[in-house]
Amino acid sequence: MRAIWKSWPSRARCLVPGLPQLWHDGAWWALALAVSGSLTLNLALLSSFVWSELLPTWGVVLSWLATATVGGFGVWLSVRQGYWRASAEPGESAPDVFPAAQIEYLRGNWYQAEALCRQLLKRDDHDAEAHLMMVGLLRRTDRVRDARRQLQLLASLETADRWEHEIGQEWARLNETAADGKTGTTANLAVADPGESEPPLRQAA
Repeated sequence: MRAIWKSWPSRARCLVPGLPQLWHDGAWWALALAVSGSLTLNLALLSSFVWSELLPTWGVVLSWLATATVGGFGVWLSVRQGYWRASAEPGESAPDVFPAAQIEYLRGNWYQAEALCRQLLKRDDHDAEAHLMMVGLLRRTDRVRDARRQLQLLASLETADRWEHEIGQEWARLNETAADGKTGTTANLAVADPGESEPPLRQAA
């Protein structure tokens, strides 16, 4: 009960079309969705309760139908993208395991680091840092094809522009690995290559 009470403001954001995506990711398309939802709702309210002569009966019905459609789509999108589930889990009950994953990565413990990365991505599939680390793990364990798919997924995120440099570096490394045909060599490394940049540090919220 206490956890639900703490999470209700975040859950309430999911009821506003586009607000979770705008709040967390800064997606401009989400702003357009939020504005359209607000306009249709205001039009429905004004034509129903303030200026009844503003729209004919069919127009009032259509405005409420548009409001329900935009609102329903916004809630469905927030649930599908995991914002409702993430909002229901307060930070105290879901500690960030990214630092532990980074430590295992730097030690060359690929299996443990990958398990922690998959845990992070299962919790939030918009976690760009976890995606980037997963790309490095897949490349180092000679799963170049999977690494390319993971990198394409990272590049499709709304926050990908922030990691443009790192994404470009990973593409270059993957192309170099594929060209050199390094099969079965990177997986045997005990620690991370000193010449390669470390996985990104999680910024404090």
